[in-house]
Amino acid sequence: MTAIHRKYDPGDRRKSRMRYFRFFCYALFFLIMAIVLFGPKSCRRRIWNFSIGRLFQFSVADRIGEFGPAALERLQLPGNRTPDALRLIALKEERLLELQGKFLPDRSWRLIKVYPIRAASGVAGPKLKEGDGQVPEGIYEIESLHPNSRFHAALKIAYPSREDIEAAGRDGRASGCLGSAIMLHGFGGSIGCIAVADPDIEEIFTLAASCGTGRVRILIAPFDFRLRPLPVPVPGEPVWLPERYRRLKQEMMKQE
Repeated sequence: MTAIHRKYDPGDRRKSRMRYFRFFCYALFFLIMAIVLFGPKSCRRRIWNFSIGRLFQFSVADRIGEFGPAALERLQLPGNRTPDALRLIALKEERLLELQGKFLPDRSWRLIKVYPIRAASGVAGPKLKEGDGQVPEGIYEIESLHPNSRFHAALKIAYPSREDIEAAGRDGRASGCLGSAIMLHGFGGSIGCIAVADPDIEEIFTLAASCGTGRVRILIAPFDFRLRPLPVPVPGEPVWLPERYRRLKQEMMKQE
């Protein structure tokens, strides 16, 4: 009996690959939709941020409408009044982030809440160059709010500051290589940024939007200078660092 040999057709392999590819795409789509619709809240938010949510651009007002009322309810602010100004104090060693506010007509800083820092790369000491993995240390303004951060929501820290650029000049470091895009954001990894839990960044983001970024500052220190003496200068550290720590302590101690 003569065997019938079918002529090889390269198109058959391509068609087979396309069938497998379509099957994979459908399976992935239905898996994502199942998690978004029925999965735990944290998983739904993460999937949305990293996939579907990236197709859309939300405004600050959109995000405040999404989580603002719940964030304010959790904060339980006195008299349901939002602060006129905000001060954040990030402590690397303690891994804590203090949220303080000024409530008119009172001009003194009042502690609103303390958050655990979930991630902060590097060690004690300032950020000196791009890629060193360090979280900056010093007194910084908040440059802008990022409602479309892939880490839920974020506040962009105005790094490098004028002080950082001047310090780089004193050291002979190039001012264009100091790093950028330093954020305070929701839960995720950290490469020079500060990460807190998603509900925590919702509260901070909501209050920052309420009082305006021009009235928000963040102080970042290696440890709590209010409770311990300043670090003793060591050989090899930048000559300007002790003075920066001294001014940082003064700012942390201010009540008004």
